[in-house]
Amino acid sequence: MNLATVIQRLPYWYKAGLSVHLESAPGRGKSTTIEAAPAIIGQKLGKNLGCIIINGANLTVMDVLGFGVPRHDNGRTEMVFSDPFFCRTIEGKRWEEYDGGILFLDEQDKCETDVKKLLGEARLSGRFGPHKMPPGWMLWSAGNTSKHRSGSTKQLDHEINRTRWITVSDDVESWN
Repeated sequence: MNLATVIQRLPYWYKAGLSVHLESAPGRGKSTTIEAAPAIIGQKLGKNLGCIIINGANLTVMDVLGFGVPRHDNGRTEMVFSDPFFCRTIEGKRWEEYDGGILFLDEQDKCETDVKKLLGEARLSGRFGPHKMPPGWMLWSAGNTSKHRSGSTKQLDHEINRTRWITVSDDVESWN
């Protein structure tokens, strides 16, 4: 699918609640397209949508779950987790301050296996361990295919089954 078609379909995928993943060779405009998605979708649907961008190659399990902090209550000790760092947009707003948005996982194909397991659940239920994305937020991603030798790792079946996988075709007109 070329990028012009992807851009046309963004509002429909968002409205349908689909988790989307764009894949292709490096440098084809996948990331730029998803970064622009909240503005495109927001304008079409009349919503104030945010965008949070995280890099999958750098994520650890603790980045996704937050850090455990002991809490003492009535003689009992329990573990509570800090919010993940990605609960805020680049503008510093918390994701609850928007009508919804896109949590964009760039370089998804380079995530560690344990991180991919957590993200597969987030694609289905919006849950990251003890945390849940607010209503209207979707996990979308982009990455390269393994045949392009860009450090991609195997995709996990539970993530594949919960995601609309779209191969972006080379199309100079759309790219411009």
